[in-house]
Amino acid sequence: MGNKIIEALIDSGSSVSLIREDVSKGIIEPLKLSKDIAVLIGLGKYEVKTKGSFQSKIELDGEEYSLTWHVEPTPSLEFQAVIGSDILEQASVCFYKESVQFRKHEDKNCFLQMQVYEAEVEDEIVVQHVTNPRIRRQLLELISNYEPKKTETTNVCP
Repeated sequence: MGNKIIEALIDSGSSVSLIREDVSKGIIEPLKLSKDIAVLIGLGKYEVKTKGSFQSKIELDGEEYSLTWHVEPTPSLEFQAVIGSDILEQASVCFYKESVQFRKHEDKNCFLQMQVYEAEVEDEIVVQHVTNPRIRRQLLELISNYEPKKTETTNVCP
């Protein structure tokens, strides 16, 4: 953030991004914080009142993003910063065993990434591996009587 390297926790359960007050003082003067104070409720219904917020650009994996940072009192936040789910408006986040990768959205209208695989369609479902004849019969009956029913419609990309 700016010319500073800050260690941040990525918390998809947090709707906003947070920065510890002592860390924020090295980035922005306290008088320049916006006056919008928020009361945040965390695990265990623990409430924290923020000191204000500010917008700042950050660089993640070589790409630039702009986030609103809510300043939390130093004793209330263990980490220097917390990147909340608000980053998902600008990037996809891929979690790996030892790392995290941010990918900037190329198409702002649709963030869906699709992989299409070709499948071989079989006319018959094989159930010979089911050894119990009663269960095999029930299974074949279920398969032959199956009728797909539409249950829900979603708009993935409006």
